[in-house]
Amino acid sequence: MGTYKRSQDFNGTSVMQKVKKQAAWVEAKKKYGLSRAIVQMAIELGLNPNKLGKIADHKQEAGQEPLPKFTQTLFEKSSKSPRLS
Repeated sequence: MGTYKRSQDFNGTSVMQKVKKQAAWVEAKKKYGLSRAIVQMAIELGLNPNKLGKIADHKQEAGQEPLPKFTQTLFEKSSKSPRLS
C-alpha cells in the first residue's frame, strides 16, 4: 500500500487549508456585504473571517465604525507605520 502525501505550498500550508480559508472569506463577503478590496485588506491585515461578527456590531455599540470603514482605517494605519523587516 502506498502512502498519500498532502500537497503543500512553500509556507507549509496544505491545499485543503487554503481552500477552507478562501471559502470562509467568500462566506464573510456575502454575509457582511464586503467588497473585494475590503476583503483583500482584511486578508493582508491577518483578520480571521470567522470572527468578523465581533467587529461588525456597529449598530449595537455606539462608538464603533461599520466593518468596511473599520477595516480600511486599520489598513491605512498599518501601512503608515514603519515595519521592521
